[in-house]
Amino acid sequence: MGNALWRISLNSSSKIQNQEYVQLGMVAFSRLPNENVPWLNLGATRLQEMDLGKSAYVLYDPTYEMEWTAAISSVLGDHYEKIASHQLIGIFLIIFANKALTPAISSVERSHLSTGHFSLLGNKGGVAVRLQCYDSTICFVDMHLYHAVEGMAKRTEDFRRIVKELVFENAEKIKAHDHVFLFGDLNYRVWPTSSRIGI
Repeated sequence: MGNALWRISLNSSSKIQNQEYVQLGMVAFSRLPNENVPWLNLGATRLQEMDLGKSAYVLYDPTYEMEWTAAISSVLGDHYEKIASHQLIGIFLIIFANKALTPAISSVERSHLSTGHFSLLGNKGGVAVRLQCYDSTICFVDMHLYHAVEGMAKRTEDFRRIVKELVFENAEKIKAHDHVFLFGDLNYRVWPTSSRIGI
């Protein structure tokens, strides 16, 4: 079995979607000639704006998470098993692994850091899942950063804050992992003359 890994990003716009929509977003799977793709070992799918209802700020409702998990599972097929998921308001991260690989996975942890309104609310921020696979530690980080065009400084500040301050209960910080996969809606407006942002 190879080392193939996938990372997929979707904007759900606060809608519970069906299998057809998930396939459109998960291009790597929808283009395959068959429904099952057992050559992929480990992967992450992230969503933003999964739940934008006002009640989501004060009450956790698993409905969207359950529906999206079922839809993604139906695309992946029976070769895959959910390892972990984590939700912060509308930000959602879910990890799947090939069932042949799951005995080698351990030390799974979840964490998040809010950077939204007043740097407290979870409409913006980061969620992460970390795990150990054989002798390697892996961390998946999903971010949704401040959106305003003039907000470059805040985006950069929040990015650095998430990388530095998002921690796990029984594990190292993000940058201490052997492999880190960071993705999401960073909301940077990229220009040809932009300078590199230090982390």
